[in-house]
This record gives sequence, C-alpha cells and structure tokens, in this order.
Amino acid sequence: MLVDVFGLLDDVHANAVAVMASIEATRDFWLADNALRFSDGTGGHDETVPRLVLDAPATRRGH
Repeated sequence: MLVDVFGLLDDVHANAVAVMASIEATRDFWLADNALRFSDGTGGHDETVPRLVLDAPATRRGH
C-alpha cells in the first residue's frame, strides 16, 4: 500500500498549527482576564460573591 507521506506530513503540520493557535488564543484570553481581575485591587475575587462560587471550575472557564 502506497501512502502519500508528504500529504500526511502536511495534515500533521496543519493540525499542529491549529492546536498551537488555539493554545495561544487561550493563553492570551487568560492573560487579559487575569489583568482585568487583578486591576481592581481585590486580588481577583469579588467580595460580594462567595469564594466557593468563584473557585468553581465552570466559573473559571467563563461559563
């Protein structure tokens, strides 16, 4: 069976580029989010919301 090695390498490269772009976008989002959270001087926690809610995984993901 003859396999198009260069075609497979192109696919792998395209997938790797897409994954890296996604990682970089996520990093940029979290850097901006952290800058906004900590810029108000509260250490990133709104004192009117219970800490348990702030530390919930769904809240950290922005849902």
